Amino acid sequence: MFNFIKRIFNYIAIGAAVTFDSFSDRKSSNKASAVFGERLKLDEDYFDYVNPSYPIESVKLIKEFVLKTPNLSQAVKRMLTLGNTGLTWEIEGVSDSEKAKIVSEIESFLNARSGIVNKLLRQVIISGALSAEFVPSLELDKVEEIQFIPVDKVKFKKERNEAGYYSFTPYFQNSYGYQLLNPASYTYDAIETDEDSPYAIPLFLSAIPNMKASHKITENTGSLIEKWGLLGFITLIKKRPFPAAGQSKKEYEDEMMKHLVSIKKSFEENRNTGFIAAFDDTKIDHHSIASSDNSNGYEKIYRSVEEQMASGLDIDPALLGRTYSTTETYAGMAYNAFISKLNNIRTPVKKFLIKTLTFHLRAMGYNFKTLDCKWGENYAIDKTQTATAEKTFEEAKKAKIESLILLYNQGIIDNNILANELGYEKPTSQTPIAKPAPMPASGKAGLAVPFQY
Repeated sequence: MFNFIKRIFNYIAIGAAVTFDSFSDRKSSNKASAVFGERLKLDEDYFDYVNPSYPIESVKLIKEFVLKTPNLSQAVKRMLTLGNTGLTWEIEGVSDSEKAKIVSEIESFLNARSGIVNKLLRQVIISGALSAEFVPSLELDKVEEIQFIPVDKVKFKKERNEAGYYSFTPYFQNSYGYQLLNPASYTYDAIETDEDSPYAIPLFLSAIPNMKASHKITENTGSLIEKWGLLGFITLIKKRPFPAAGQSKKEYEDEMMKHLVSIKKSFEENRNTGFIAAFDDTKIDHHSIASSDNSNGYEKIYRSVEEQMASGLDIDPALLGRTYSTTETYAGMAYNAFISKLNNIRTPVKKFLIKTLTFHLRAMGYNFKTLDCKWGENYAIDKTQTATAEKTFEEAKKAKIESLILLYNQGIIDNNILANELGYEKPTSQTPIAKPAPMPASGKAGLAVPFQY
């Protein structure tokens, strides 16, 4: 970077027959060159740090809107509810008894950190990345704690490694400057990034303008209700009395003002009782601000803002409880697309938990080959349809097994291929499976004894 700025300076100074070297060598410009050199050094250090393509303060803004905006809060809660389907742990390279001990230790670790999976999912949903590290104990015999690092406090620096290639190194920005984060324990896993940028793009970034509009509409609605009431406002009109003989104009106006204040106070005290007494010169009218004619434009504006916000959140309005002429078939399609998105959100959480618990278990002395986990089944939008699909799947699986065994019995495939096709690495025994005897004819026509597998 320094050489690049130096070349720029030389190029600009060609017309004045001044180069960077000659400029810095002049005794008359010692002070200026020193200041200029310091500035270049600062620029060099500055350009080493990579900046995101959006204001990093947006992450904080989204966090605030999640707490203040009902639609955004509902979207996050719905993602958490549908996204956290539970985890099933798989351990390879150990006996069944040892596996039970490891699973028990994993459950104890997670139970001691109540809600840790939801916290990790929430960070990914709001910030667009998982940013956390596990903290080993001083004796390095377990993981002591899981520490969250705010995404908006992570700064990346472009550094050259030993092989001569550039890589992005994460630093934590605190009140003392920048602290290097240990890649062995720290994880920054973004769902979506710009090209040649390590910074995560928040999932709700494009919805911020509509969040502000929605918040403004809600505030204005509250102000109208506070000012006019929920059902509108009432006007009370009385005929103006004639001035008394010899009464001045000011005295008459003061008397009329006191008269109106007295009428208003009396009306406010009695309207809640449902009974109002007045003379025949009094006219009372109610003006609604919530009628269909008056609120139609408001509903269109608010619906438009909600739809644009839903697009920015990448959530169909149907999943937020808004009908908007949504059919049952379309709702099912929107739900399936939403579940596919949740799979992407869950991936960083799964990877971080595997990394953390692998270190924790090995530090505690457990020996195993690999540790993996799977999320539970997604919630079904239609249980009857899901049950039918599962039944169809089981029937197709059964037919496939019968077909493979038939191919084996006919000598087309061996037991190694049979095991692989059924999802096993290899057969438990290399001894060929005994082939069934020919079907004996029964005493009745059309009946035969079935094969026994």
